[in-house]
Amino acid sequence: MAGKASAMMKPENIDLIKKQAAGRSAGRSSTSATSNPSDAERLDGYTDEARDDFVTYLPGWGDVRDFNLFAGYITVDKASRRSLFYVMAQSKRSKADPLVLWLNGGPGCSSLGGGFMSELGPFYPTPASSTDAPPILSPNAYAWNDNAHMLFLESPAGVGFSYSEEESDYVVGDERTASDARLFMLRFYERFPQLTPNQLFLSGESYAGHYVPNLALAIVKGNAQTNDFRIPLAGFLVGNPWTDAAIDNLGAVDFWQSHALLSDATALGIRSHCNFSYIGPLDRHCQPLYSDCKEDLCDAFCDRAVSELGPINIYHIYADVCLPPGLAAHATAATSTFLHTSPYPSLASASASDDSIVAAAAPATSSAAASSSAAAATTSAAAAASKAAQTLVGHASLLGGASALGGSGTEKPVSQGVKGEEGTHIAARRRAAEVSQQQRQQRQQRQQRQQGGGQNQEVPIYDPCVDDEVSEYLNHASVQRALHANASGHLQYMWSDCTSRISYSREDLLSSMMPVYAELIKDGSLRMLIFSGDVDGIVPVVGTRRWVTALGLKEAQSWRPWYSGKPDRHSNSPVSVAVAGYAVDYQSSVTFATVRNAGHMVPYVQPERAYHLFNDFLAGRTL
Repeated sequence: MAGKASAMMKPENIDLIKKQAAGRSAGRSSTSATSNPSDAERLDGYTDEARDDFVTYLPGWGDVRDFNLFAGYITVDKASRRSLFYVMAQSKRSKADPLVLWLNGGPGCSSLGGGFMSELGPFYPTPASSTDAPPILSPNAYAWNDNAHMLFLESPAGVGFSYSEEESDYVVGDERTASDARLFMLRFYERFPQLTPNQLFLSGESYAGHYVPNLALAIVKGNAQTNDFRIPLAGFLVGNPWTDAAIDNLGAVDFWQSHALLSDATALGIRSHCNFSYIGPLDRHCQPLYSDCKEDLCDAFCDRAVSELGPINIYHIYADVCLPPGLAAHATAATSTFLHTSPYPSLASASASDDSIVAAAAPATSSAAASSSAAAATTSAAAAASKAAQTLVGHASLLGGASALGGSGTEKPVSQGVKGEEGTHIAARRRAAEVSQQQRQQRQQRQQRQQGGGQNQEVPIYDPCVDDEVSEYLNHASVQRALHANASGHLQYMWSDCTSRISYSREDLLSSMMPVYAELIKDGSLRMLIFSGDVDGIVPVVGTRRWVTALGLKEAQSWRPWYSGKPDRHSNSPVSVAVAGYAVDYQSSVTFATVRNAGHMVPYVQPERAYHLFNDFLAGRTL
């Protein structure tokens, strides 16, 4: 497959495409693109396929004039019609700016819902003002396409609008995800040959800790094996990356304990009884893959940890969650009921002594009187509590198989609301937004601060319900038409930010990326930035620092603070310069940086700091 793609991308073929595109008349473009002469001028030199993907208008925003926006599908496997959906927001500054591919994690979460719509794209959605219209889009003052062509890819097939006609394609792992992404890039360059001279950087967060280095290695190897077109990869940056299960899991427990989220007894119990190499944070230890698992005590202590953590946002331990009034208290009570059905009821009162914990964790021998009727009575409460705990704490899957701020990640049939205004789940989301007046006001304050003189970086102001607003926006029929999404009607279910549709390899999910980093560092051709929001509770900074240190690189510039908050770009008013985080540079062009008071999705919570970090990295500047 890769060989075919390389053959199609010979230099003479690219030159031919460029010449054909340059000489093509404006009349060949689509009707919407040629209705305005300025649109025709903007598309001068583009291929027919790129012109077909051109987006001139977005509901809730209006005409897209400040930059070129493209959206559409690229097929990576013709036999199964496996097609990946992308959106590209071109740079507002220069055609020569770098191309940056952004990948959200999961595995199974959308880069369109995450990076493009709620983190670092040109705009954010706000709550819908009526039952018929999609949410209004508000400008992002720290959009990354200010200085780069930003490419957002929904990967692998089955995520977001990406799809395959073969159900077997939804059983996937790291190797095919990387292979498909590389093939996507080769065909993307066929569609946009004018970007072939530009540097390419990969970027992402969370499970992109696998996606990004694996794709980088696939590109490096592919480039070495061809005399034809070589993808111009220059480096990558990845945030709060899931990298090594044993290191990241132990780091999570240490972070929770050090931040007073867990009792010492529970933390000690998890450390004593869990094999961190094949569980995720608060993921049950005994899995079908390991039929000889005898780690019931680990499961018991992980259940206890869920109870102790309570209804917090694990992706930013100090942030609000998106909840209608009263739900938090209900969920906490339900969680308590659920945990009391555990076969280890005495765990709740275990002492700090490890011996006491082990004794307390011994399976309780219950009498026959506590059997069928009692079990039946607790079934519905247990189910409700399980859902509530997952919604609030965010542990439905390893790294956000639930929505980042608590969505279920389960697709709904298309008939329940793809048109935007219909469907009970959309109505419920709208009611939640209506009762969250304070949250909407916070969103407005954030936009005002971004556009009129900086923002208070010590108290991030953001919209806890942005995931709901993104979902409502992208499920509106008019939005999907504008983005050329699901035009063939293949998707008979609603778009969701994180999907349960794919079955991702657990072996790959728990594999270490350390050998991949070793190969990339040995190759020596790439610059790398690993950054970490320091109040993320799911892939905390503690573990990331440890595996970066374990790479064994020599320091080039020692640990130090870095600063952001320069005079605001949009006014003459200065903003205060503050410590934005800490950084250390290593030989082999590797930098590790923290972002202060940022969670798992750094650009979402600390947009100005993320913007500064991103632009300094692209420019090769030292933090």
